[in-house]
Amino acid sequence: MTAARGRRQWLWTPFLVVLLGLLSIVMLVWIDRVGERQRMDFARADALMAIRMRATTAHLWVEEGLAHQPEDLKSAWTDLAVATRLADGLLAGWTTETGSALAPLRDPAARQLAEEVRRLLIEFEKNSRERAANPDADGGPLWDQDDVIFDELQRRATDLEAMVKARQAADHVWSRRLTLGIFLAWTVLVAAATTGITRRERRRERVEAALHASRDELEARVVERTHELSTLNARLVEELRERQRAEESLTRSQAQLRDLSSRLLTAQEMERRRIAAELHDHLGHALALLKLRLGQTR
Repeated sequence: MTAARGRRQWLWTPFLVVLLGLLSIVMLVWIDRVGERQRMDFARADALMAIRMRATTAHLWVEEGLAHQPEDLKSAWTDLAVATRLADGLLAGWTTETGSALAPLRDPAARQLAEEVRRLLIEFEKNSRERAANPDADGGPLWDQDDVIFDELQRRATDLEAMVKARQAADHVWSRRLTLGIFLAWTVLVAAATTGITRRERRRERVEAALHASRDELEARVVERTHELSTLNARLVEELRERQRAEESLTRSQAQLRDLSSRLLTAQEMERRRIAAELHDHLGHALALLKLRLGQTR
């Protein structure tokens, strides 16, 4: 049961690694998008600051040109033209000096403020040009309207800049949360992997201890069995030697029996010959004597 649970944990580990890897990739892509939005918001904030500065300097150039130096009006028109181009870039998108492409504003509230800023820039330039065309009309509605438009332009630009900076702050918070989420996810993964590895290491140590114990027991049994086999082998060798000695003794006995048999046969043959010789000599002598006696009696 423990082994089955360990195998299930081992099968779940790659799945968790892949899942956390995919989540990390998604979070990293999200962080990249948030970073891209932050970069765009920084560029928009810089553009809004430039719009405000250009509008302020243009306002000063207009006042200075109408009061003392008319050639300063060219600088005012140039600053207003740059500010208007920046406002158009906020609405339609543009390419920065570093070559980065910035997307247009998509937030309806932000676009409305940008359109208001562009409209006020155009209205401010129009009103300033009308003032420049009538330099003798000192004061009057055009002069008052110029200040009103400039103040409204500054407020709108400030509101849009605050909105962009608020988005920057929110994106920064999201970026930190996503980074923290990735860190926590991988911390959990590392902790889980470390725990699993520790458990498997302890299980491996227990298995190794059991294997060592089994091996020691097996070695002891092998030594005991080897000793028994050695003893049995010695006994078998001794029995073989005894059998060999018995066979040798039997061979000698058989040789002795054969020798005795040969001697007995020889003795029997000699005895038969002796008996035959005695019978031949005795009977021959007796027959000869009997023959002689028979011859005398006739």
